[in-house]
Amino acid sequence: MGQKIHPIGFRLSTSNNYQSFWYSKIRKKYIKYLKEDNYIRQSIHNQIKKRIISHITISRIYKKSKKIYIYIKTNDIRFFSTKIREKIKKDLTIILSSEYEIIDFKIFKIQKVYLDSGLIVNLIADQIEKRIHFKRIMNSMLQKIYKEKDIIGVKILLAGRLNGSEIARTEWVLRGSVPLQTIEKNIQYSTAEANTIFGIIGIKVWISKKD
Repeated sequence: MGQKIHPIGFRLSTSNNYQSFWYSKIRKKYIKYLKEDNYIRQSIHNQIKKRIISHITISRIYKKSKKIYIYIKTNDIRFFSTKIREKIKKDLTIILSSEYEIIDFKIFKIQKVYLDSGLIVNLIADQIEKRIHFKRIMNSMLQKIYKEKDIIGVKILLAGRLNGSEIARTEWVLRGSVPLQTIEKNIQYSTAEANTIFGIIGIKVWISKKD
C-alpha cells in the first residue's frame, strides 16, 4: 500500500514543528498570509541562488505593532551578508505594502549537514545536475549520513529520467529503520527537484533520528 500521509504533517507538535507561526479567524486574511509566506520563501531562494537553505520559518506578531520574523536554517552563512538581507527586506516591504513595522532576519547555521534532510536533498540535487551517476550519489550519501551517531535509518528516493534513460522510473535505497507509521518517532522529511536536460528529477529523503 502506498504512502498516504505526509510525514511532517503527521508529526506536527510532536517531533516536528510548524514552519509558519500565525493564525487568523478571518478567511481572507488567512489566504493572504498564506500567499505572503509562499512569496517570502520564494523571494529568499531567488536572492540566494545557491541551494544552501534547509528551512525558512515565518513568525508574525500582532501587539502594539505588526512584526514579522524570518528564521533561516543554512549550512553557509556567508551568502547572507548585510547587503543581501537589506535587499530581501526591501523587496518584502514592497510586496507586503509596508504593513509590518519590523521585518527581521535570524540566521542559524547548521553544524551537522548530514543530520538535516533539507540540506541533504539540496546536495543530491546539485550532484544530479552535475551529471553524477544516481547510484553513486545515493551510496555516497548513505555512507556520509551513517557516520553521524544519531542516525537510526535513512531512505532516499529519486524519480524521473535517471541518467537520461528513455523511460522515467523510481529508484530508492533504505538503510536502517524508518518507521513512518509511528507518530512518536523523530522523522525528518524533505523534497527537492533537480533540473536536467532530460527533465526534472524528483528527490525525497526521510531520516529517522534518535529522540
